[in-house]
Amino acid sequence: MSIYVFLRYQRVSFFSALTGGIVMLLSGYLLSVHNLITHLFAVPWFPLILLLYLRFIDSGRQKYIAYAAICLVFQFLAGAPEIVLMTLLVLGITALCPVLSMEQRIGLRHRISYFIVMTFVFIMLSSVQLIPFLELKSNSIRSSGLSYTEATVWSLAWKDLLQFFLPDVFGYFREYSPREYFENQSWLKTLYLGLSTIAISLFFFISRDKRRIYLLVLMGVSLLFALGKYTPIYSLLYHVPPFNSIRYPVKFLFLFFFCIALASGLGMDRAITGAREQDNKAEIISKVIFYAGFACAVAWGLLYAFNPQVQSYLDRSGIKPDSFNEIWFNLHNFKRLLFFFSMFSMAMLGLFRLKGRVIAVIPIVLIISMDLFLANYGYYNTLAKEQLFVKDHIFVNAMKEKGNLGRYFLTSKTISDLYPPREINAIAAQYAPLHGLYSIDGIEIMRLSYYEQFIKILNDSPTVIAAERYMDISGVRYLVTSYELASDDFKMVGTVKTIDRDAYLNEYKGYRGRFFLYDRAIFTSNEDDCARCMKDGKNDLKKTLIICSEKINRTANLGVTQGDIQLISYTPSKVVLQYFANDHAFLYLSDTYYPGWRAYVDGKETKIYRANLAFRAIEVPKGRHTVVFKYVPMSFYIGLVLTLVGIVLCAGLWRHDRRVVLETEGVEDDGTSSDQNGGGR
Repeated sequence: MSIYVFLRYQRVSFFSALTGGIVMLLSGYLLSVHNLITHLFAVPWFPLILLLYLRFIDSGRQKYIAYAAICLVFQFLAGAPEIVLMTLLVLGITALCPVLSMEQRIGLRHRISYFIVMTFVFIMLSSVQLIPFLELKSNSIRSSGLSYTEATVWSLAWKDLLQFFLPDVFGYFREYSPREYFENQSWLKTLYLGLSTIAISLFFFISRDKRRIYLLVLMGVSLLFALGKYTPIYSLLYHVPPFNSIRYPVKFLFLFFFCIALASGLGMDRAITGAREQDNKAEIISKVIFYAGFACAVAWGLLYAFNPQVQSYLDRSGIKPDSFNEIWFNLHNFKRLLFFFSMFSMAMLGLFRLKGRVIAVIPIVLIISMDLFLANYGYYNTLAKEQLFVKDHIFVNAMKEKGNLGRYFLTSKTISDLYPPREINAIAAQYAPLHGLYSIDGIEIMRLSYYEQFIKILNDSPTVIAAERYMDISGVRYLVTSYELASDDFKMVGTVKTIDRDAYLNEYKGYRGRFFLYDRAIFTSNEDDCARCMKDGKNDLKKTLIICSEKINRTANLGVTQGDIQLISYTPSKVVLQYFANDHAFLYLSDTYYPGWRAYVDGKETKIYRANLAFRAIEVPKGRHTVVFKYVPMSFYIGLVLTLVGIVLCAGLWRHDRRVVLETEGVEDDGTSSDQNGGGR
């Protein structure tokens, strides 16, 4: 819909705008991100934001700057900040070169200054989410940037450009292989655009319209970013924040699809106008398309007539698995490509024979729609709710029956052996909160860097027995494995059959809860020393707490502590405990350390230490006391204040809406443009 509205603003006909909208809707990008809700919700805001900024350039009204800033906030809240960055880049290019503007009443100085104002208002409005996000990033695995290899995973390979015309030609999704899944571009399941879409765009790109240069530049920028590691330029961009924190460069391809959709709509409008006015250049293009389509029809017929011979030739030539998809699959898609383009070419001939009448336009729209839909659908299977999310899962029921805070842990070997773990999907980390369970893994996309280090130490343990020392301090009660454990320290409580092997749920008999009292602590000055002390077998982690927060290394012995801890309440933002200790001690909580948590002993605030790399501990006095851990995120409250200021600024732009003073940069005093930048349209 947003593409349709955008094209209507560009003063194209109904069917032309409809064509552009259909191309964006049914092309490979949006269909590929149906399972990636953040991008599915973020990308559609892009045309609307650009449209609002163009409305400002055309009218000079400040309210459109406010509206664009608000839409940028919604785009950011969708959860794809890299899409927001690309949007701001396009807006900056538009400020310098506003060829999509229909009247261009605003001069360069005001275009740039109000672009800055819009960006500032957006930052202020989004601060309630933006500042906590930046705080999370600064503590996450992306704080110092990802490795170049990880940042460029799922780059668009040059050979993948062939997928614009032949879906999944290389068989990336034919069979699952963990190695090939990450080596190949597997983020976008289909890139198909087809010949018809490209052909209709030619009417626009061969014209003298200045907008074509603008779109070609944006397409080049999009491809440059999407190619990632396959172009040397990205290796330079990688050193420019935030590119070193963004994974999967292929996601930037959304801008390319936007430009193609726009060009398709503008090209359709050119074709209709050319047919009605009997434009010589348009007629030549239509004839070229017709003869190309005729050749495609002949090729289509020959492929059907000599199908066995063609398959045999492709087999001998090596155009088969493992380098390509199945021969029959690629041959089918190639014949389908030829068929639809030949149909399109005949429809284009009809358009010019009938001089652009509506009856001749409708078949073109239908052919493009069917071509895109039939090529791009079917990459997602229909699953019953019970298949995707199993409520009565044996593992879930077994863990819930205990009714406590014990965590469960899927070993890296288990994940590798059972991946994709459809039969144990119910205990995937992202589903744990839905069951009221606790996973040790969490979601790795923005995992805290020090927590990631702890998980690595746990996963790197050579044996399950060696991992027990880390399970003791992280509250792990259950271990999910792809093999039976030959250890008396574990009790098997459930089994689930998978395609290849069984999965086993094992209860750790040595589980001692999530809250402990320590009488001895080793203070370390950095994370490396902390990790070294944790790995040192001489340190019994059940008796010695490793704290990472001091400028110097030291050991604290508080005496022999005896006592107990009672859980009063446990919520995501508040934990209340009561304890008794016969002497001063350290109270340890195997919950993740994070800025914003405060600790109070009988109402008096005390310092929280980062203990055992990733968890929390406080010093407590002897006796019986109440301890409260409370999450008070200053990043949120600071962001909230800034957001309120942004709302005031936004309301001010809308309330005091006025025309920006017009400049003499090709603009007359009466508000009309002496050069509307539309020469040659």
